[in-house]
Amino acid sequence: MKRPLLFAALLTSLAGAAVADEHSVGLKAGALGLGVEYAYDVTERWSVRAGLNGLTFGLDAEEGGIEYQFDLVFDSLAAGVDLHPMKSPFRLSLGFLRNDNRLDLESRPTQNVEVGDTIYTPAQIGSLIGRVGFSGTATYLSLGWDRSRKNERFG
Repeated sequence: MKRPLLFAALLTSLAGAAVADEHSVGLKAGALGLGVEYAYDVTERWSVRAGLNGLTFGLDAEEGGIEYQFDLVFDSLAAGVDLHPMKSPFRLSLGFLRNDNRLDLESRPTQNVEVGDTIYTPAQIGSLIGRVGFSGTATYLSLGWDRSRKNERFG
């Protein structure tokens, strides 16, 4: 969670130092987690944008008589170029997304566990560790609206 906070502080200081309307900083919440985004309008039609999303959410749960610790981790970085064909908030974007979002789980049983018809001791099991997620970078093509182009505070 330190990376998003440092990135947010850097972007906020950059935007605070800017005196032109070409700079914008935004806070985001969505399917990729909580994030911060910086955009710079190169011209009335073109802008560049970069964003960082991050959040960790943990919970304990039981499945099949086994206690697990679950961590849902949001960790992604995006950068792109936006075309505003009508010089309006509408945009077409091309960029890349590095997506390291994942679900981690871990269990260290303290008592015997029955799996099927077999009973296992904690010493036999050790740790149960699992991870489901994404790893890698992909390009994207998208469309959307950029409310900062109308000096909106929320969008």
